[in-house]
Amino acid sequence: MAPPEKKKFQLSIRFCGPKCSSCCMVFSIWGILMLIVLGILFKVKTVSLFEDTDDSSKTGTNCFIAAGIYAGTLLLSLCQRKLNQNRPAAPAHQYAMDSEA
Repeated sequence: MAPPEKKKFQLSIRFCGPKCSSCCMVFSIWGILMLIVLGILFKVKTVSLFEDTDDSSKTGTNCFIAAGIYAGTLLLSLCQRKLNQNRPAAPAHQYAMDSEA
């Protein structure tokens, strides 16, 4: 007698589609790169950026924190993209009902 199979618990909360998750992923990567570069430039007290703020070191730290938030958004976008790739295709009759409405 074979042991009973355990059911796998999988949390599958899809709240954005494949195109939206891809767009958010691209913007997150761009935001991370841009904010890291700005953070480095503020930390080394670049002359062109030094005039814009009172405390460039604190501004550089804030850029790194914002890059970390963008990294969280990137992870969320990657999870959504993976969930959308594993999604089964909708039946053909569902599309027909949507177009009639």
